[in-house]
Amino acid sequence: MEKTEIHIAVEPIIKEEADDILKRLGITITDAVIIFLNQIILNDGLPFNIKLPVPNEKF
Repeated sequence: MEKTEIHIAVEPIIKEEADDILKRLGITITDAVIIFLNQIILNDGLPFNIKLPVPNEKF
């Protein structure tokens, strides 16, 4: 199967922290991105809800 490359720019600390967690899970960042993209396809959208934060109510 032919593959295409995706280039993304992220802050180094985000990449490092994510990479550390993914290594403990036994997957690479590439594996995680492929999983994420497949979940977008399966869910016909993002695999989680995105909402604006709700401020805490003041009593």
